[in-house]
Amino acid sequence: MTKKNTTPQAGGPLSPDPGGALTRHFAATLAEVVRQSAGNGPINLRVRLEGVGEVEARIAVPAAPAPVESATLITPMDAAARVKKAKELLAAGAKYPKGCSGFVCDVLGIPWEAANELMGASPPSVGDNNNYTGLAPGDIAGWKTSAGSGHVTVYVGESGMKFIDVRTENEVPRKVGNGYGNGRPLNKSSRFSS
Repeated sequence: MTKKNTTPQAGGPLSPDPGGALTRHFAATLAEVVRQSAGNGPINLRVRLEGVGEVEARIAVPAAPAPVESATLITPMDAAARVKKAKELLAAGAKYPKGCSGFVCDVLGIPWEAANELMGASPPSVGDNNNYTGLAPGDIAGWKTSAGSGHVTVYVGESGMKFIDVRTENEVPRKVGNGYGNGRPLNKSSRFSS
């Protein structure tokens, strides 16, 4: 009985795969390529084995599941904590270099996000001309814009302090007594609302 050479030779034919180590390594590498390619379409694979020939394969890669946006559910205690935090930040009077979104992110206790992102993909309308329905204290409200950034605010719902926001960059938080006036439709965040 002759023992076959199990060491690949440079420039020579590929030797047998003792114990399947090469096959396992190839399979693991291919699995990682498929994992990283999820959602990027099929993988075209070409393998050339010396002395055996060339094999081509097209591997269908399942699409990565689409991200599902869901409202961040808050309990009444969470909503009350948001209102409390917004009032504390109002009293502290610190300037917010990133404006309204920096303020709202501080209230939420999350890293900075732009106003359009904070509003979510499908923020429902809650009214216009200082007449709002469907808001609960602690809800994040505002509007999105197609160019640049929209605006976000914390709904407080108290007499003389319907909202707390930061009007623009490098300003301090302010009370908004009645709302945002005629011609400024307001929406409720589809991510951060009750």
